[in-house]
Amino acid sequence: MNGESLWNKIMEELVKGSLEVKTRTGLWVKAYLKNNSLYIEKAIDNAPSSKINKSRNISKKDFLTVYSYYDRWIDQEKGIRHEVTSLSQNTAYIFALISHFK
Repeated sequence: MNGESLWNKIMEELVKGSLEVKTRTGLWVKAYLKNNSLYIEKAIDNAPSSKINKSRNISKKDFLTVYSYYDRWIDQEKGIRHEVTSLSQNTAYIFALISHFK
């Protein structure tokens, strides 16, 4: 599945309601839609929750950029986490969404 298809799948699922996903570090976040935009915030139903101070908007562009690094991240390519984090502050949350839906 390519990034565009996965983005569409996530958006279709979140129309039905919010979803909590677990990051690789074991922290939970809640993904939801508001005004047709994807947001991430602290988890409510699962613990331990991420300590995000306020909701973060995940743009499609941001998602697709991080998605393009996903396979290299899964393969634990040296330096990849630093490289992708320099492009997006939402890397952990986007990777968690990709892992959940892929």
